[in-house]
Amino acid sequence: MFLKMPLNLDLIFLLISAAILILIVTKLVRVLIRLKILTRQNEKLRQELDIQSHSLSSFKENTFQEENRLRSMLVVISDLAKELNTELDEEKVIKFMAEKLRNLLGVEKCAILTLFTKSKNLKNIYSFGYSIDKLDSLSQNLNEDKGFVTWVYKNHKPISQYDLEHDDRLIGLSRLNPVPIFFCQPLLFGKELVGIIIIDRIHRKLSRTEILRIFSSFSNFGAIAINNARLMQVFHERSIKDGLTGLYNHTYFYRLLEDQFQFHQKENTPFSLAMLDIDDFKKLNDTCGHLSGDFILKEVSDILRNKIKDYGFAARYGGEEFTLLIIGKNKNQALSIVEDIRKTIAGRDFSFNELNLKATVSIGLSDYDPNLQKEIKLDQIIESADNFLYSAKNSGKNKICID
Repeated sequence: MFLKMPLNLDLIFLLISAAILILIVTKLVRVLIRLKILTRQNEKLRQELDIQSHSLSSFKENTFQEENRLRSMLVVISDLAKELNTELDEEKVIKFMAEKLRNLLGVEKCAILTLFTKSKNLKNIYSFGYSIDKLDSLSQNLNEDKGFVTWVYKNHKPISQYDLEHDDRLIGLSRLNPVPIFFCQPLLFGKELVGIIIIDRIHRKLSRTEILRIFSSFSNFGAIAINNARLMQVFHERSIKDGLTGLYNHTYFYRLLEDQFQFHQKENTPFSLAMLDIDDFKKLNDTCGHLSGDFILKEVSDILRNKIKDYGFAARYGGEEFTLLIIGKNKNQALSIVEDIRKTIAGRDFSFNELNLKATVSIGLSDYDPNLQKEIKLDQIIESADNFLYSAKNSGKNKICID
């Protein structure tokens, strides 16, 4: 008993159309919302890409600038190597290195300490910014633990404050540094340690890798230059000194004598010249052997060196003959110095290979006294000393003749 209502087809169609339209509009709105979200995301992504692109460009530019800066520094160091190779004085080499570090890296404090093979002490050759007294204490007795310097001395490797961040064991080293040290670099010639560079601050902004690269090149060139300077000093020493006794040789002593003669003539001041001969030296060689003779030559030379060092120079004139240049004293004033030498040699007991040896010397003494000998020539002074020497030998030996 349901009432039958007439169906309105137009109304039904309209409702269905409206429902479909609403569905379409809803989907369209969702699509638009999604599109708007994607657009915003794309915009953010584009902005992010722009930022990353700008950052990459800046990074490339900075990297390029850094590479150019490091390249220019390495060029400077290469030029430094050429300049160092032309300098053969060790102290000048070291001063040149320190000043280049100041100018190249803006180093605030720097010291270059050198080490010789036979020595266990470092020597402060040149520094700036540091206390000299503290550097001197740092240089002595490397068996004591003195922070970075001792570590570099033992390990032959560089160390810096950067290393403390990566190795807690090294933190204690920094506290032992007697002076502020930011970076410590060994100067190595092959495996031989010839010195150590210490610096406090670098005003240029550099990474640890950059510092290591620069200092590695710098120290290599520096070590070679120092070694070359030392070799030249050895060659120079060999050219002016007697190989057996270490005293000046005849040639160099005569050059010194000429220079001193000109100087004292100009200044109107006196000097004395003594010639010594070891008595009966041939008999010593024939009786005890040439090794004993060489031993006596070296012992007498040591006495002469020690006795004359505060007054002038000693030289081996040839064979068993020696000469002494006594500056600023006429022969009467120099007589006490020469007499002390004669007594010391005569009173010394020399022991060699279970042999007890004795030695005496005969001495001739002459001088240049501007108050008495204004026009005298150098050859006359030498000849006078030589004649007095032979007078001493011919009148009993172990004595001094001055008249």
